[in-house]
Amino acid sequence: MRKEKCKCGKIFLAAAVLAVLAAAGPCCSLQADSEKTVVTMMYPGELTDFEALVEEKHPDIDLQVEKNTPTTVNGLSERRLRNGQGNDIILTTVPSAQIAEYALDLSAESYVMNYETPIINSYMVDGRVKFIPLPGQYSGYIYNVTLAEQLGITEFTAEDDLLALLEAASQEGVGVGEDGSSFGFRDPDRYKMASYFMGTQIPDFLALPEGIIWTQKMHDGEETFSGAMDHCVEFASKMVEAGYLNVSGLAISRSNATPVPERMLDGTMIMAYGSMELYEFLVENSDEYEYDMIPFPGSGENHAWTVCIPDGFLAVNASADEETIDACHRVMEVLATTEGQEAFMADGSERKSYLVGGISEEPEMPEGLKECDEDGYVYHIKVPGNVMRFFGEKMVNVLAGKEEIAEALAEVDDYYYNGNEEVDYDVSIVGTVAEDLQYENYNVRLEETALGNLMADAVREVTGADMAFVNGGSIRGSLYAGDLYGYDLEEICPYDNRMVVLETDGDTIWKMLENGISQRTRVEGVPGGRFLNPSGLCYSFKEESDNEPAKLLSVTLPDGSPIDPDGTYTIAVTDYMAGLSGYLDNNGDGYTMLNVFSDTEPKASNVELKEETGKTMQDILRIYFQNHAHEAVASKTDGRITINNEDES
Repeated sequence: MRKEKCKCGKIFLAAAVLAVLAAAGPCCSLQADSEKTVVTMMYPGELTDFEALVEEKHPDIDLQVEKNTPTTVNGLSERRLRNGQGNDIILTTVPSAQIAEYALDLSAESYVMNYETPIINSYMVDGRVKFIPLPGQYSGYIYNVTLAEQLGITEFTAEDDLLALLEAASQEGVGVGEDGSSFGFRDPDRYKMASYFMGTQIPDFLALPEGIIWTQKMHDGEETFSGAMDHCVEFASKMVEAGYLNVSGLAISRSNATPVPERMLDGTMIMAYGSMELYEFLVENSDEYEYDMIPFPGSGENHAWTVCIPDGFLAVNASADEETIDACHRVMEVLATTEGQEAFMADGSERKSYLVGGISEEPEMPEGLKECDEDGYVYHIKVPGNVMRFFGEKMVNVLAGKEEIAEALAEVDDYYYNGNEEVDYDVSIVGTVAEDLQYENYNVRLEETALGNLMADAVREVTGADMAFVNGGSIRGSLYAGDLYGYDLEEICPYDNRMVVLETDGDTIWKMLENGISQRTRVEGVPGGRFLNPSGLCYSFKEESDNEPAKLLSVTLPDGSPIDPDGTYTIAVTDYMAGLSGYLDNNGDGYTMLNVFSDTEPKASNVELKEETGKTMQDILRIYFQNHAHEAVASKTDGRITINNEDES
């Protein structure tokens, strides 16, 4: 994947929770009237009103909308565009340089002038208009009004009032979960977290003269995050210290350990931060509780502010034929009218139009946000999207106690001004996963899993070995359905062990697998990490019992034939297993039969080091997802590990 330099072209990123839209083209199965010009696009919801309006205004256009999931659209868009199968109208939350390469220059189109100049300028690419903003969604604090009234706290003019509500909830055991938390973030991806941390600074800094000057100087490359954002995690830190916010839930990208919508609905969470989409979901699905949505109150010395960011961005696919491009422009023209905006907003959760002068009939707002909306206290965060993601990642680390704020902000400044290919990778979409591949309850140390299979298959493919084995202890996170970012890989496999390719015989492989099943139960029920997830062979075993250790029953090759004890095979394992750290104190997970590095143990017989790849598991996954960039990666269990506890006769 091409790297996007952080200062190149001032690319900016959309923050919408649900506005994720991108490309389908020939992938659509919808049938069109042969006399109409088909225009394709994608959206994670129904666009019934907008489709009807377009086809009413232009009877010769057949607007076909492919519905897809929010978390996969950006990666799917890029993949289809690379393969020449992109939608005619590209809709994305990430107006990146990669997508801009496939988009028409819209600078000369008259409908561009219908949008507010600041918002258009913010998302220009190399001085050209490639993206048009959709209406936006507000974000803010959503709280359970029913429980707040029960606790006697309903006025929120300062952050301290929010803390007072959470403290009262904690003391009374109202609106609190089993983990003691009463506040959470829904799907806290790094951009949304960055928008939250910056949002807390709006009332008392960003919206004030000094903050406005800082923002302009940042845009011109004359200011730093250090010194300006030193206090952005303080309020969240107070919630963590008091136990109101479970910070561990923020460590897993795109999957909050705390099920915020469910807990807000059942009354075991009194407050959350989210978008209009979450607010409307709660209102529509609860008969027991009333909810409201309020802005960032700050210290209370200044007016409260809310944040609203476009729900997505439109672009026209430059590879479409002339007739289709003309039809795309006419669709864009419809959207750039009051009638078009109102139709689109009726289909979704958007509440703000970016047309010049807005629209005549603004949708109903939550009571707590009405004043901000009516008086114009609405902030648009103007920070490059890739920098926002990195900022969000760093601030979550600070909140979790992994970094000091000064160190984290210095890293953000360095990236903003100097760029960094490694960070570019971390904040970019590096692949897409078809469905959740879960690491839970130590499953990769106990049995065959789809996650373990994918990891082993990746090692085998990249190294070219006959077989590959990934010890369960090296897998520390899940792969979640949707787009995969570079920084996700560190959570999945955080260790720096390198893969090596060994040549050995079938008998040694048998002994290796026997060692792998030897510690599936350990002290306090935590299984050992030596359990092997294989690729290129299958094995079965009988679990240990009170009287007997686990027993390896069979080892077979992919064609079903038994492994040859005297046969020669290449296997890919970690240098850790091959003795690089020795085998004392359980190092090397007891794989002494593979020792080619340690001098404190006898070298393994019938084992030859064929290659030191120099690649960590993260490196392997990078290459693997790059090799499969044209598809959503899927994995399943296929019987390569079988547990057979039947009594032998």
